[in-house]
Amino acid sequence: ACGNCWTAQYDNSSSTYDQVSNAIGVNAGGDVYVAGYQGTASNGTDALLLRYNASGTLQTGFPSTYNGSANSNDAWTDIAVIGGGGTIVCYVGGYARRTSTLDDYSLAAYKSDGTFANGAGLWSTADPVFYDGAGSTEAAGTDRGYAIEYASTTGRVYISGKATENVPANNTVNITTLGYNASTGANVWSASYDYGSDAIVGTDEMAWKYGLLVQYNNQYCVDDIYVEGDSYKSCGFHCNGYDYLTLKYSCGTCVD
Repeated sequence: ACGNCWTAQYDNSSSTYDQVSNAIGVNAGGDVYVAGYQGTASNGTDALLLRYNASGTLQTGFPSTYNGSANSNDAWTDIAVIGGGGTIVCYVGGYARRTSTLDDYSLAAYKSDGTFANGAGLWSTADPVFYDGAGSTEAAGTDRGYAIEYASTTGRVYISGKATENVPANNTVNITTLGYNASTGANVWSASYDYGSDAIVGTDEMAWKYGLLVQYNNQYCVDDIYVEGDSYKSCGFHCNGYDYLTLKYSCGTCVD
């Protein structure tokens, strides 16, 4: 028998586009948060956050949507729900279309009423915060965050995905992982991985929301950050292709 089962369906009746949920999280009180995106009639897609209580009732202030500056493709791809009764109830990460063709990482902190945390004097830098890998030289749709993790012990939020890192200026796409202060939104750590021999062509990327894991290391008092993805390997005409890639970083004093 099921004593507290329910079904909740969300439909944006003003649009014929599908709504897509990418991630879900539940807090200690049973509130359910769902993150993804929804289609619009004129803006492409907007990032979308829903909150239901333990009985399946959509809460006041939700759905909460975010439309980036370019009125185009925006999405939350992952969510980290936190408890404890604080002002910030969850973090969401993904990407935002900020010019007519270019995406950037996006990361935001939300309050329980569906508004950004900077309205409460938190995340004073900005909310969402963005990361642009290489400015206007990158290919369309390149800078995209796919996974986030909240590290409660160190008070950080990490986001990982793929970003153009033009060193040299050749549109090489690297696995880029960033750490932010969970209370202020300030960037405190970053790491980018590029397979050594593909400097001219190739994509190194972490493209799924479960490709990032953060665990606190009690022995060394650091966050151990694990990233799983794939790496383009250019070694001649007959062996170009992708390899599995697993990375491990440790961030304590925010030095690699």
